[in-house]
Amino acid sequence: RDLDWFWPNNQSSSEKRVEVTDCSDGFFCKMLTISEVIGNDTGTYKCFYQDTDMASTVYVYVQDYRSPFITSVSDQHEVVYITENKNKTVVIPCLGTVSDLNVSLCARYPEKRFVPDGNRISWDSRKASVFP
Repeated sequence: RDLDWFWPNNQSSSEKRVEVTDCSDGFFCKMLTISEVIGNDTGTYKCFYQDTDMASTVYVYVQDYRSPFITSVSDQHEVVYITENKNKTVVIPCLGTVSDLNVSLCARYPEKRFVPDGNRISWDSRKASVFP
């Protein structure tokens, strides 16, 4: 079985700063090396056997206080429209490069600031802001 790696933002291993190499000391090892890491390298890294469910994952924060939020090529959210529906949970994509950021969501029309309280409004740096 082939052992492989998956890492955030589906970066290509042909990218010069990403390298996957075989370990010198055994069969069941491949090493992932990313040089010149940036905040957008934050995310879930997964080592897995192809064509099986066998895998190991780790979440890695690459702290970047100058750019504390992850930008994704798939996230083209300039504006998020929320209509009132009391029975739905709203998830707003907002991933952080730092696990313990103090965040708030600023809304317009009407202007309002939402601060996570852990009950009604929560924020998970690995996921998003969540509004019940």
